[in-house]
Amino acid sequence: MEIVSVLKEAVEVVKKNPIIFVPIITLSVVVTLLTFLLLGGSMVSMGMMGGSISSPDRMSSAIGAMAGVAFVLGIISGVLWLFVHGMTVAMAQEAVGTGSTNVSDGINIAKDRFFHLLGGAILRAD
Repeated sequence: MEIVSVLKEAVEVVKKNPIIFVPIITLSVVVTLLTFLLLGGSMVSMGMMGGSISSPDRMSSAIGAMAGVAFVLGIISGVLWLFVHGMTVAMAQEAVGTGSTNVSDGINIAKDRFFHLLGGAILRAD
């Protein structure tokens, strides 16, 4: 197939099934809000407590706590991104095959294939 025809088909599938973008957009919003709330709130708190965090030990423990939150948030969001991308591919495949798709089918297919997605991501990690 030529690339132009593939792209035209993809655009047509998305026009008929814009719900394909819902999982990615939803997770983007959720991860962004969690990052702002958890890390941004910590930074504001540290700035407001500038006078009370006077010792380097207290400051380094506050920074360490923020790094820990960022690490946990990164792991959780990474796994969720993996799942959501699996959902998106499953929904696109269903839309191409049947002409329509829905989020619940995408969730079920990604859930059934999650360990395959995880294994592929681990093996592909550069």
